Amino acid sequence: MTTFHYPNLTIIEESQVQQTASAILGRAIVAKPHRSAQQLLCHQHIKDAIDGEFETDIEIEKISQFGTDYLVLADSPAVASQMLHRGSLNVHTFTVALLPWTTEYGSVTVPLHTQVSNNQQPKIHDQQATRKQRLTIQISGIPPQLCCEATLHSLFNNICPITNISFNCFDLTYSVSANASPTIVPDIAHIAIKKQDQMVIS
Repeated sequence: MTTFHYPNLTIIEESQVQQTASAILGRAIVAKPHRSAQQLLCHQHIKDAIDGEFETDIEIEKISQFGTDYLVLADSPAVASQMLHRGSLNVHTFTVALLPWTTEYGSVTVPLHTQVSNNQQPKIHDQQATRKQRLTIQISGIPPQLCCEATLHSLFNNICPITNISFNCFDLTYSVSANASPTIVPDIAHIAIKKQDQMVIS
């Protein structure tokens, strides 16, 4: 039987993040630059091309970078449909593919029975309470459908208490303040959304 291993795995019920995904479903588009253009483009280039080709004035805050892709949140499902029908965007001399966003974006799907969550493990911060210090933790790599405070609280539930959360919509990164020992905060963690007999892992 095939097995999968994702360290520091936290499993979240789909209902906990469903509101975030529903808010962008139907309006979100993935703009995927060719490899040769990835280091040459920025948010402003994407905005200017969208405004010029689709006669709109999209707010630059509605364009977020995730890895080498850009997530574009169109003003309405009708505008998103128009963009997807075109299928690409001309940005200077480059062609950027426009693809539909799905709730599995940035994730992999595996059978539920292959995973064991760390949700039920004893809380690390209870075990190491005497070595706390004030930390600022930078978090990246959370796909847009999971970008909400509920995700952060679930992620840190077994690590340490968090006192403040700041979100950067331009690159979907978080800055989290916490009281903990630096040694208990992992470099990499994974989040899984439980869906019937499967999990979607980021």
